[in-house]
Amino acid sequence: VALGDEFTGGAEEVAATVGKLRNVFSDMQSDNVGQDIMHISNALNELGAAGFATGPVVADFANRIGGVGITLGLTSGQVLGLSATLQELNVSTERGGTAVVKILQKMTTETDKFAVIAGMSVTDFKNLVNTDLYGAFTKVMEGSKRSGSSATALAGIIKDLEIQGAGASEVFAKLGGNVGMLNEKVDLASTSLQNTDSVMAEFGLKNEN
Repeated sequence: VALGDEFTGGAEEVAATVGKLRNVFSDMQSDNVGQDIMHISNALNELGAAGFATGPVVADFANRIGGVGITLGLTSGQVLGLSATLQELNVSTERGGTAVVKILQKMTTETDKFAVIAGMSVTDFKNLVNTDLYGAFTKVMEGSKRSGSSATALAGIIKDLEIQGAGASEVFAKLGGNVGMLNEKVDLASTSLQNTDSVMAEFGLKNEN
């Protein structure tokens, strides 16, 4: 009921889409499948209400990013917040999703290059990647706007990624200038995954009116 205005396939599409997301979000799975689906739906509803993001596109981004992202160390809230931000910045799901996955993978294998972009020592950046992958990702995005050695390292990374068909330049350009928005979306997604207030309130409103 709450998400029906965005998912044109009705209850079946909502259940299938959110159910697949639950399978990807291994960090928030519980023994209560229905409750897990409610929490994810709540986050989709909140993100849609807070801006121009829509449930189906956020879910598409999250499915593309989440498999690798969760495995490497992102949380479900970070994946959803990143997905909503990418949509609001008009990044395509296919190219944007591919680019983010490849950037995350390269961050864990080519830490010396990304440390330069982030403006950190290799040791400090490697520790950050291992303990807070999202924090390392935002440092890289912020660093992508700097000139000098950071810009040179970034150019090399983008050239390598673009050869592989990823829309890396667009992701760096748009997220680099909107890290504040990204953090806001991640905070909102992370908080809304912990409850069902938004989705239940909309359900009640539609039932009563």
